[in-house]
Parts: sequence; structure tokens; C-alpha cells
Amino acid sequence: MFKSDGFCLVSSRKFEFMRYLFFIICFFRLAVCESQNLAELSLIDRKPIRVEIISVNDSSILYKKVMAKKILEIERYKTYKITYNDQSNPRTVIVYKQDTLEGNTLSNKEMADYMLGQGDAYKSYKNKNFFPILFGFSAGFGAPSLGFFYGPLIPIGAITAQSFFPIKQKKQWGFNPEYANNEFYIGGYERVIRRKNIRKVALSSVAGFVSGTIVLSRIIRTNN
Repeated sequence: MFKSDGFCLVSSRKFEFMRYLFFIICFFRLAVCESQNLAELSLIDRKPIRVEIISVNDSSILYKKVMAKKILEIERYKTYKITYNDQSNPRTVIVYKQDTLEGNTLSNKEMADYMLGQGDAYKSYKNKNFFPILFGFSAGFGAPSLGFFYGPLIPIGAITAQSFFPIKQKKQWGFNPEYANNEFYIGGYERVIRRKNIRKVALSSVAGFVSGTIVLSRIIRTNN
């Protein structure tokens, strides 16, 4: 009876192991199949996204986000290129076309430099510049002292001011010195950096405003 129970226990564990192994194999097969359909959409003035391309026509691109079922659509004029990651046929397709009616005034060469600047900014800048964070937090932290009517105007003013601050072209922040005289590369690089800095100021000013409100309320309670 004991041997029979032991045999059943071993068989059960072996069955469970085989079942998990089967699921793992199926998962990796599915992952490999899906990876062959994956591509990267390089969007103009937006961060690149990894997607599964459904179809491409003269006016739009249909795609699905990774591991998603919903089919999305984006206008073709908002896209610069599609990089297909198919292992059997990796390729890059430039879908950008100069069209003044759609707002694409740059030539293909000019847009290539513009997108190169944006790509360098996305890859290397990240969170290496902490000034916008300190600037936004300081503005938000002091705002509650002006009251709830005038106080919120301080963070708004900080965000507006940040949009006019000059962008430093530093190599450690991803800027390529070889393009120091290329206005299109600089334009693409600065647009991404400025957007990132404004976002930092906005988020940090909110955090500062909340922190300042808490501190001010505790001071008022202590004095009362």
C-alpha cells in the first residue's frame, strides 16, 4: 500500500513537471513567433514605440501594441520610419515624405538629421539634468505661502519660464558635437530635451506644492 502511494506521488509530480514544461515551451514558441512580427515605429516628436504592424497604406499605419489585442491607427505623416525586427528579413522602411500640406516641410535629409537629434536625446539624456527638478520643487514648495488663489500661479509661471530656458548642448547628455552646426539635428535634440525638462518642472512643482502645503499647515497649527 505504501509503495503504491509512493508510486502515485512520483507519477503525480512527474505529470506536473511535464505540464509546466509544456507550457514553458509553448510560451517561448509564441514569444519567438511574435518577435518576428514586432517592429519599432519612429514617430516624429514622440518617443519610439515597439508594436506589431498590421498594415501600412498611403495615409495611415495599423498596429497593435505588444501583447495587446486592440488595433490602433496612426497617420502616416506622423511617422518617420518603421524598423522591422524579423530575424529572417530585418529591414528599415522610411515612410516619411515631404508634404507641406500635412506640415512636413523638411526634406528627407533634413528630417533624417532632425530624427537623429531626437534619437540621441531619448537615448542619452534621461535624468542627468537635475536643475528642472530643483527649480520646480522650489517654486511649488514656496507657492502655498501666497495662498490658494495666487499660490498655483507660481508653478504655472515656473513651467512657462522653463520653456524659454536655453538648452545646453552637452556631450554627456547625448549631444553629438559633429552636428554642432546642423540646425535640424539641434532642433530635434532641443525639442525632446525641452519637453523632458518641462515635464520635470511640472511634476516636481506639484510635489513641492503638496509638501509646502503640508509644512505650512503644520506651522499654522503649531502657532495656534
